[in-house]
Amino acid sequence: DILKMAEPQAHAAHARLQAHLARGEREAAAEEAHALRGLAAHIGLHDLSNAAGALEQDLRASCDPTESARAFDAVF
Repeated sequence: DILKMAEPQAHAAHARLQAHLARGEREAAAEEAHALRGLAAHIGLHDLSNAAGALEQDLRASCDPTESARAFDAVF
């Protein structure tokens, strides 16, 4: 099952994303959000893909990512 195959990658990327956010590494966090957006879209998890995209956008636009990060975590 493709979801089971993607799950370890998604959890690892999510952990890296959280670590980058905690350290204030916006660009690295945006790259992880982008990767998660693509992975989620590829396996049909559109809510997760959209939430990751919103987080990526906030990070790249130098907006406060607090709300989009919470929304992403709620979907993840």
